[in-house]
Amino acid sequence: MKIFPFILAALLLASPAALAEDATVLPNASMIPTPDSTPTPIAVPSPSPSLTPTPVPIPTPSPTPDPEAWRFSGQILARTEMDGRDFDPTTGPLFWTVTRTRLGVGKSFFGQNLDFFVQIQDSRTFGDLGAAIGNLKNLDLYQGYFQVNHLFDQDLALQIGRFELEYGNGRLFHPLSGWNYLGQSFDGGRIKYRLPSWNKLSVDAFTTVIKNTTQAIRNPTPSAYPLQSDPGHAMFGVWSTAEFAKEAKVDAFAYYEIDRNQTTPGFFDISRTTLGINHRGTYLDGLLSSTVEADYQTGALANKSLNAYLLSATAFVHPGPFHFGAGVDLVSGTNATNTTSSSSFAQPYGNNFAYYGYMDYFLNIPNNSKNLGLNDFYLRSSWTPSEWPVEIGFDIHHFMANQTASNSQNIYGQEADFTVTYKQGNNKYIWGLSGFLPGGLFSSDLFFGPTRNQPAFWSYIQAIVNF
Repeated sequence: MKIFPFILAALLLASPAALAEDATVLPNASMIPTPDSTPTPIAVPSPSPSLTPTPVPIPTPSPTPDPEAWRFSGQILARTEMDGRDFDPTTGPLFWTVTRTRLGVGKSFFGQNLDFFVQIQDSRTFGDLGAAIGNLKNLDLYQGYFQVNHLFDQDLALQIGRFELEYGNGRLFHPLSGWNYLGQSFDGGRIKYRLPSWNKLSVDAFTTVIKNTTQAIRNPTPSAYPLQSDPGHAMFGVWSTAEFAKEAKVDAFAYYEIDRNQTTPGFFDISRTTLGINHRGTYLDGLLSSTVEADYQTGALANKSLNAYLLSATAFVHPGPFHFGAGVDLVSGTNATNTTSSSSFAQPYGNNFAYYGYMDYFLNIPNNSKNLGLNDFYLRSSWTPSEWPVEIGFDIHHFMANQTASNSQNIYGQEADFTVTYKQGNNKYIWGLSGFLPGGLFSSDLFFGPTRNQPAFWSYIQAIVNF
């Protein structure tokens, strides 16, 4: 215990610096209060900010979405158009506004083995109802179906009801969702099979009823029979898609369309088979892209045999935000002197607006071409700057008839389309301006006539809002 006084003396003689380094501050003589002074403590230095530990935020786990939760969706399309497409400068342009409103609800059941979806739609032109109180009664079921998934423990599904058909590049089947204010859906059934391990193969087999074949007979009374000839219009098809490489997709398809109505007694109006294949590819890490398509139609239109084709090829280059390309579409037509057969290719369910000019002179092929077909040579360009949510596009078309008309004319004319699209999330706001220079065929008596031979114009503003 004799060492204790020495330890105490050492502590009393310790330097202030040494005391400052200790976590406990001991008093010295200067800190002992006197009648004329107050104690002045020695400051303990604060820890350096660089040595202060920064709390690590604990991430809040995102809630896992319930795959079987109710799903709600909605969309409004509104478009105002200025129409000067009559090739007559003495008439003023026409104006109208159309809207399309959709509300949808869907849900999955039983471990996602059963899906259902219902979508209602209202389509109208402003002023349809006028100022009076009334009811257009145009609320309709646009889509309504159920789908059974994972049949036989395979990636196999059965869909029945009313649904959209969209395949390939949309030339033959497209719901027209981005433009038409009515849209396009079909009543029928579809089987879907997916085999991802084999080139991401997908195969759909579908059947649709385009026009009612037979009214439902609820009460089988003697007066309901015998049934008359079936006037229905139906379609059956198979569409397959495979990805032979990351940059190459190939579609192969076949479908048969029959309209049993007999405008010419003894002959169905339509008995038409369409066969086709298309390829969509990208190259050099997306710098180049191309599409090639070849389709063939055979069968009969009333009492005329049918042999028709569609050939298409495009090539594009994509340097940064710019996109440039050229293409040609050849849609066969019927020679004006041919009265026994047809070579007019038909695309009644495709997105012709996206391909044959935005002014819609060739929206209904082959009717709009007077069965002469269409050769479309075009240049397309667009600019999508990364710093702005904007896309600016400019296209030029040179339209010719696939077959020379009876008046020896074959030039429909030239069209230029300019568009500016502003993108806000899933919403799009578009302004478009187009012009058309009529050729000899459009200015002839077969189409608009020689007095309507001046440039035509058309413009629109459109919004597509999703919620």
